[in-house]
Amino acid sequence: MSDRFRTDILVAGLAGQGVLGLSSVLAEAAAKGGHAVAQTGIYGAAVRGGVALGSVIISDTEIDYPYVERADILVALSVASAHAASDRWQRDGWLVLNAADVPQWTSGAADTTRFWGVPSALVAEAQQVGTEAVTAVFAGAVLALLPPALRAHCEVAEPLQRFVVAGQRQAHAVVP
Repeated sequence: MSDRFRTDILVAGLAGQGVLGLSSVLAEAAAKGGHAVAQTGIYGAAVRGGVALGSVIISDTEIDYPYVERADILVALSVASAHAASDRWQRDGWLVLNAADVPQWTSGAADTTRFWGVPSALVAEAQQVGTEAVTAVFAGAVLALLPPALRAHCEVAEPLQRFVVAGQRQAHAVVP
């Protein structure tokens, strides 16, 4: 049995929602922890109202292909982006979205998806500060969902740290 670990994360959202910022925060946090990281962004159609995608691969070994084919964690900053990216995500993985959006996604869902809704009040508080704070809340949630060996040394810089910690606390309340 191998002790190696790797987590593929796909971030999906509409233009201006902080997709690339969130991908960058996750990649930087993992890189500071000494992990191998690959980050890519696809946002061409987003400027016309389409979905932007950001991918982050975090591993303890060299990453030979930098694109996420099947994400372990899909972070959807809107319901529309969750649907648009659903073909690139493992159905037994995590779907992270605003708690207010979970009922819209789960209606009729008959799969093994594990949902985590970032509390709407926390998202609203972060929105008052700006897109970077919302990004940090979602980053905190994602970092909490990572396998313990991956999240052990991840670091996020101030001034976003308080929102990352808030997101982690909320996720730890529901994630074993």
